[in-house]
Amino acid sequence: QINQGVMTIILARNLAKKAVVVFTMLVLIVPIMMAAIPVTSAKAATRKNFKGIKIAVDPGHGGKDGGALAPNRLTEKFINLSVSKYLAAYLKKAGAKVVMTRKTDKFVSLPGRAAIANRHKVHRFVSVHQNSAANRKANGTETYYYHPSSARLARYVQRFLLKYSKLPNRGVRQKSLAVIRRSNMKGVLTEASFISNPKEAAKMKKGYYRKRQALAIFNALKKELGVKDAPKPKPKPKPPKPLAPAELKVHAGGKVSMQNTKTSVHIPYATGADNLISITNISGELAKPKVIFNDALGKQIAELEPFLRAKTIFSFYPKNLVGEDFIGSIDIIEPMGTISPGFIAALMAE
Repeated sequence: QINQGVMTIILARNLAKKAVVVFTMLVLIVPIMMAAIPVTSAKAATRKNFKGIKIAVDPGHGGKDGGALAPNRLTEKFINLSVSKYLAAYLKKAGAKVVMTRKTDKFVSLPGRAAIANRHKVHRFVSVHQNSAANRKANGTETYYYHPSSARLARYVQRFLLKYSKLPNRGVRQKSLAVIRRSNMKGVLTEASFISNPKEAAKMKKGYYRKRQALAIFNALKKELGVKDAPKPKPKPKPPKPLAPAELKVHAGGKVSMQNTKTSVHIPYATGADNLISITNISGELAKPKVIFNDALGKQIAELEPFLRAKTIFSFYPKNLVGEDFIGSIDIIEPMGTISPGFIAALMAE
């Protein structure tokens, strides 16, 4: 029988009706049980940042193992390491402690990668990979997990990768892959894109595209761990001005049109290569709108105040002002009461 961690074994023999022999021994139940369950994981409670959270980032392949080879001669190991470094930077900036299974172009065995994560008792494990196929037209995004407890994280990773890449959805799959099978915490292995696809391989040469992949995984971890952005303080109300607020009209690729009487336009997602921004002063007076660039974490990194004469247009690509690797949001603001009766901010696809 087992009672409060003590096992009593009774051996009874009919030896001329002698007394029954009883042996009692302590059984180390706890270590046996712990070997079968994951390391204590971070609960998905609402939190302001990643403080106290440890994440293992595993750049797939490396060293003598180059992984897949792209038509343009890019190696998968290079792409994986680049994406992983971007991801690590996002996580560290948000307060997480990051454990990299490799920081340089070196070979690490599959058991060795899982062992690193287990040794550091991280809360989450992300193995970064790119896909490959003999058919160069093959494309899409897929995410793998092994432990059933990792399914929720895998779904979030897949959702955000699709949001940022706009690639075909190849699904979330449970599979016995060594690095996620041997790791004791919730973990996923990403196959974000096909490096064997010439169009995707060309995009992977661009830093902004690799950064976008990292940002998707970062936001998935935020969602799964319950990290919420702190609410921005509300601006103090300004006294009434004699001039009416600007009329703002936003066009997104000619498909979306919105008109209102607010004094600002918020472009939630823009990159250095994708979007052309145009601001038109439709009034008969001089206009001076503010153009504010925010990084992927919402921090302001640059500000511009162009002068626009009446009926003129100011257009620019973000890459020409903040670099090709830019990825984040843009705010266009007309200070109420200081400039024209209105201007149009147009976001048009390249």
